[in-house]
Amino acid sequence: MFLSIVQPPLLTLFSSSSSHPLSLFSTHTDPSHPSDSLAVLLYDGTGLPASKPEQPSRERLELVQPPDSIKDGSCAHTVLQIQSPVLNKTYIRCPPANSVWNYKGGLGIKLPWVHIQVRDLARDWSFEIGVVDAAGREGKIRCSTFQKSPAIYPTSPPLLHLPLALPAQSPTSLTSWCTLSLHLPTLVPHFRTPSLVLPSPETALAPVPTQYSHTSYFKIYATCRLRRVWFSENGQTEDIRGAWEYGLYAAELKA
Repeated sequence: MFLSIVQPPLLTLFSSSSSHPLSLFSTHTDPSHPSDSLAVLLYDGTGLPASKPEQPSRERLELVQPPDSIKDGSCAHTVLQIQSPVLNKTYIRCPPANSVWNYKGGLGIKLPWVHIQVRDLARDWSFEIGVVDAAGREGKIRCSTFQKSPAIYPTSPPLLHLPLALPAQSPTSLTSWCTLSLHLPTLVPHFRTPSLVLPSPETALAPVPTQYSHTSYFKIYATCRLRRVWFSENGQTEDIRGAWEYGLYAAELKA
């Protein structure tokens, strides 16, 4: 999608406040849970679905809400809620799995940093990034709240699974939103760490990427709220503080 173009130092992949936030994504839900496996735009401050004609009816939805201890600190934005009782069957993916772009290098984003603005809903969730090196060797990096320690699974392509630790929430927390930032070039070399390979260090791995070249896809699984995903040349989120659309602004709380 972006491999053959000159890429700017900052590239937004997803923004819940844009006119068509999922235009580059496919949405996958679990048909065995039709009322609570969904990806829906809603207002973070109220938890009610955004009034858009393409959204399911209110009667169909059984939305997961933040725990009582962290309901305050909502942001004043429309956001995407992805939820399901079964984590791995509900997600959004860019580019779509059956897209022609998957046969043309996928996303092809060369920028080394990825940033995700997300709200924890006190349920397990995960995201996954496909990485490729200059020789075309592929790997998958997955970060999950339920993973206890780093591990490499000898799938094809190999999977580097990392634990995802979020800031602890309490009744005094200002917000349950946070911005996660990953520097992909420093993670790719871990594919060559034998001690991380499961089920044993002797397990043969498929060819693994050696140095980061570009990102081939991005997936985020249930259950969480998502506001923005972007890639950048550097990891200093303060560099974009002048851009209001990247900020998280508190919703007004009415008594």
